[in-house]
Amino acid sequence: MAEYLDETAENGAGSAPTIGRQNHAAFLAEERDVSWADYVEARLRDYFSRQRVSSFNIIGLECRSTLCEVLAVNRRPQGTSVDVDSWQDVIYAMKREPWYQPAQIREPEIEFGLSKDGRVAILTHLVRK
Repeated sequence: MAEYLDETAENGAGSAPTIGRQNHAAFLAEERDVSWADYVEARLRDYFSRQRVSSFNIIGLECRSTLCEVLAVNRRPQGTSVDVDSWQDVIYAMKREPWYQPAQIREPEIEFGLSKDGRVAILTHLVRK
């Protein structure tokens, strides 16, 4: 996914802009709002620990000032559409959590890619209103 998020291709040409790339660049440029980021990160960790997303490993979860970035990778190569659907179900069910509205998070933005070993990689951004 790191190669995917890189805005320059191996040949030096620019990569096509996507919402995921734009959000990732904005995320990297942000300072951390400690109170908001700590609050949301703790709730996200708790939320994901209670979910049954056994087909994915969360390998990155961090919040800054207006963005949280969650990177998950399928545990096995050749992930299925059921795996992708289950991730989306978990992300969109998050809106029912009591902390979601107070955290002022808009609609999640999800982008899918492949890791070098063929596993599904999912980049999810939660954007603060």
